[in-house]
Amino acid sequence: MIQKRAKKGFFAVEDDNFCFEGYSLKNFTFKGYVIPYFTKNVVEQMHEVFDELEFKYNEINDTFSVTWIDDEYVDTTEYSATDIALDDNTKIHVYGIGAGDWPWDRYEMYYFLSIIQRL
Repeated sequence: MIQKRAKKGFFAVEDDNFCFEGYSLKNFTFKGYVIPYFTKNVVEQMHEVFDELEFKYNEINDTFSVTWIDDEYVDTTEYSATDIALDDNTKIHVYGIGAGDWPWDRYEMYYFLSIIQRL
């Protein structure tokens, strides 16, 4: 299924120091947080960054299983692939890692440029 009108941006989990390039559907949020989608390459970068998470890719089902490993519990969620289209109708194959579960915030490119200019 192709969902239309996705916009490229940068996304970070609330109170986290890491930001990832991804896509979100315009005007689509959950409890005030955006629902981002990421390419497979970006999800693999997340695996390198989040120490408390274990990422496993299932090539047969085209899904990522993400396991939260904590001292008190272990929780696994599976994220299926979907296709989204940008405003120019470019189709992108993505995964909604943490969509609807994690408190993702969206940042625009100009936000990062303003930080770099201040350094």
